[in-house]
Amino acid sequence: MPEGHTIHRLAAALNELYGGQNLHASSPQGRFADGASRLDGQVLLGGQAHGKHLFLPFGPRPDMLLDDASVTWLRIHLGLYGSWTFDGDREFTAPHAIGAPRRRVGERGEHALKGGGGSALAGLKGGSVGVDPGEDTEGTGADSRGCPAPEDWEPPEPRGAVRLRLLGRHGVADLTGPAACELLDAEGVA
Repeated sequence: MPEGHTIHRLAAALNELYGGQNLHASSPQGRFADGASRLDGQVLLGGQAHGKHLFLPFGPRPDMLLDDASVTWLRIHLGLYGSWTFDGDREFTAPHAIGAPRRRVGERGEHALKGGGGSALAGLKGGSVGVDPGEDTEGTGADSRGCPAPEDWEPPEPRGAVRLRLLGRHGVADLTGPAACELLDAEGVA
């Protein structure tokens, strides 16, 4: 089960990658369809971790106070099997997954991190502040790492039972297998 430090890392990653962006939210699995429809088009206002619980506030504008009545909070508890997986264009760099182990054969756990090393969040970019995309070495629109240009990128089809998908300007985050995924108002968070 992911411990508190993993949830803090996840909150920081989601905030860095998607904070201040209007996001498209969907529930490919269908179990969170009503909640996803309420979040669709909203702005992620940040990410907060409390123990093993992740709280993500969403609102209609990026300059809102978190105690505003129109802020909707997403509470997630990953439980034993929950995780977030990430993918994106060449301006989006993030770990492949945070939460329960989700490794692919030959994968090092992160892709396109510029410079490597450093803190667990070193090199995260969600497109609001671009990274050096590398050179288009063969005129294909892809950079030297094989990542497509932002205008050519299409999010991959959801893999497995994706409870919630958040799609930003340059990347996608898929939530699978959480023990809890619910919407709360300001009173429910307090």
